[in-house]
Amino acid sequence: LKTAYGDYDPMFVEAIKALHQKLEEAQDINSTQKEQIEKLEAQNEALKHTAESQSTEQSEKMQALLQRVEELEKKWNQTSSSTLSAGGK
Repeated sequence: LKTAYGDYDPMFVEAIKALHQKLEEAQDINSTQKEQIEKLEAQNEALKHTAESQSTEQSEKMQALLQRVEELEKKWNQTSSSTLSAGGK
């Protein structure tokens, strides 16, 4: 193939080959990074689920403790008022 550019043709061909190689390398890097992002997103979702689960579990435990405290306060108040009324007789 001979064009009006003469001796420049081989240089253009080599430049295009080099650019094509760089493009393929960039595409490989992009593909690898996409895979890494997908893995990280999956790990992030798993961590969110674990955190939400633990948060729900801790909330349930806290509610149970608060109910127990209320029960103990009622018993204490009943015992205190019984003791006071018995002591006043």
